[in-house]
Amino acid sequence: PQASMSLPGAKLRVELGSVKFDADGAPSFIIGNHQLKGKAIKLKEPFAVLRKRKIGQITKNDSSEGTSSEAKMRSHGGVELEVVGVVKKKLMFADYPKSIMR
Repeated sequence: PQASMSLPGAKLRVELGSVKFDADGAPSFIIGNHQLKGKAIKLKEPFAVLRKRKIGQITKNDSSEGTSSEAKMRSHGGVELEVVGVVKKKLMFADYPKSIMR
């Protein structure tokens, strides 16, 4: 997998390097001519990655539990949160990078 970075609202993605996993599951991150070896650590509590979206047009048939869709729209500001993923592990790279020749 590639490691890339993008800023919120920007359409530009910057590729940082690549992450590869050894046979034992240890991650190796290569940035240019440098390699970092690390370890995958299970998080105590997983967390969700959310994407904020504005809700589209309201239809007349939108209603739940007796509240109108217009009232629902006002109650949460016209924003919907979508779960994009769940993070269960983090990658830790604590050692100094090793120079590699290509």
